[in-house]
Amino acid sequence: MKQLLQILPPYIAKTWNAMTERDKREVTEIRLRVGKPVYFCCGRSEYAPGEEGLCRRDGKIFTAEEAATMWRRLCRDAPYAHLEGQRAGFMTVEGNRVGFTGTYAVSEGDIRHVEAVSSFCVRIMREVKGCASGVYPFLLADNRPLHTLLISP
Repeated sequence: MKQLLQILPPYIAKTWNAMTERDKREVTEIRLRVGKPVYFCCGRSEYAPGEEGLCRRDGKIFTAEEAATMWRRLCRDAPYAHLEGQRAGFMTVEGNRVGFTGTYAVSEGDIRHVEAVSSFCVRIMREVKGCASGVYPFLLADNRPLHTLLISP
């Protein structure tokens, strides 16, 4: 989580560090959209970053300058070295998926690079015990694994 916190705006890292371990386990994503409040998503609820952890009021407004800084940090000041991630619309930091949208430079129908990012969605990695229990019986025959290709949207 250390690398991810270095990419995020300082007030978000400060909020994360002030949160209880229980609250940290509940966070599934952090939404940052230019011109809109920042939110931590916990289940079906949204919370704003606060000085002492999460709070119920509106979040701080995410600015275009913060988005540009976060983009530079995400790309480690070398956006052209991360063209594959730009074309995919996400990059991974310590197993956490950082999705983004914005203005793209397109040439001959292909995305060349991101010109300006307008939003980020940081999905927090975590183990979900039992999530595969419904498909697990189909992956084995005589207690041995079958050749399997898993596809997800």
